[in-house]
Amino acid sequence: MATEIKNVLVCDSDQSIYFDLSPFYFSWWAEVSGSLPAGVTELQDAITLSTVGFFIDYSALASGINTVTIEGFEQDASGDSLGLFTLVFEKSSCTTEVEVCCATDYVSLAWLSLEGGIKQWVFPGVREFNVKVGDANTFKNSSYQVQYSERKNVFNAKRVSSDFITQEQVDYLDDLRYTIQAWELNEDASVVTPILLDNESFRKY
Repeated sequence: MATEIKNVLVCDSDQSIYFDLSPFYFSWWAEVSGSLPAGVTELQDAITLSTVGFFIDYSALASGINTVTIEGFEQDASGDSLGLFTLVFEKSSCTTEVEVCCATDYVSLAWLSLEGGIKQWVFPGVREFNVKVGDANTFKNSSYQVQYSERKNVFNAKRVSSDFITQEQVDYLDDLRYTIQAWELNEDASVVTPILLDNESFRKY
C-alpha cells in the first residue's frame, strides 16, 4: 500500500509541485512508478536524475482526482526500496473564505508558529470593522432609570479574509488557531501592533 505524501488542490494556473521524502527517510532517491496522468510532467534533479517533483499543466489536467505514484530508494537508484508513495492532484474549485468585499485594502498578520519561528500572511479582504463590547455595570439614577456606570472590554475588531487559496495554504493558515501571539503589520512593517485573535471556530475545508 502506498503512503500519500501530498494532496494538492490545483486551482486555475500552471504550477510546479515538489516533494520531499525526508520526513520518512533522510537519504533517498525516487522514480515514477507507472504512467503519469495527462497534464503532469516529471521534474528531475539535474545531477542525480531522481524525481523531485512534477509540473502541472492546468489546461491539460483532467478534472477531479489525478494520482501519481513514485517509488523511493535508499541513497540512490541501486539502493533498497523504501516503498511506494503517492501525490494527489485535484483539479477543482479553490477553497475560499467569505466574499472579499474590500479588494483595495488588506491586512498583514504575523504570528508565532507551533513549528517555531514567525509566519506571515497578507489578507486581501477586510470584511468588516466593528466594536466589541464586553461586560457593563449599570445603576438606577434618581429617576429610577437604568444607566451605565462602567463599560468594560471595549475594543476595535476586524474580520479578514483571503481570496482563492489552495488546500496547502489553508493548512498553513490553520496554525493561526493555536498561536499564543499575533501582530498586525503596516505596509512596510515599520509599525507592529500586538493583537488578540478571536477564539471562534472557522470551517477549514
